[in-house]
Amino acid sequence: MYIMTHCTDSVAFLAEIAKTIPDMVEFDDEGVALGLKALRTQTIRKGNETLSILSLSDAELIKFKKLTTIKVISSAAKWQDIVTSLSAANKKIYNRIYDRTPIVVGGMDGATETITPPAIWAGFA
Repeated sequence: MYIMTHCTDSVAFLAEIAKTIPDMVEFDDEGVALGLKALRTQTIRKGNETLSILSLSDAELIKFKKLTTIKVISSAAKWQDIVTSLSAANKKIYNRIYDRTPIVVGGMDGATETITPPAIWAGFA
């Protein structure tokens, strides 16, 4: 199962998940929580807010939904469907954090091209 989460306080989230689900967290040699295990999640940040897409087992999903420092805003069986599964209210959160404004880039020959970021920033193999 894939879920998308919204978090407004990453420090509080990391402290909570390190305490409640430590097997999902990378720790340094002194036991300080560094973040979620790299291959399990993809995250974007805007200011203090983050959106993350995670791949979770059913057992992990049950534990994750009990966390108080994040909100699950979407879930889907395939990661490709995570954005289309957003409610209208959660789509506003998504659009606020993940800016898809077209970007004009220039090449060395002076030509410009407009690039629009994709509908979803993540991808899982």
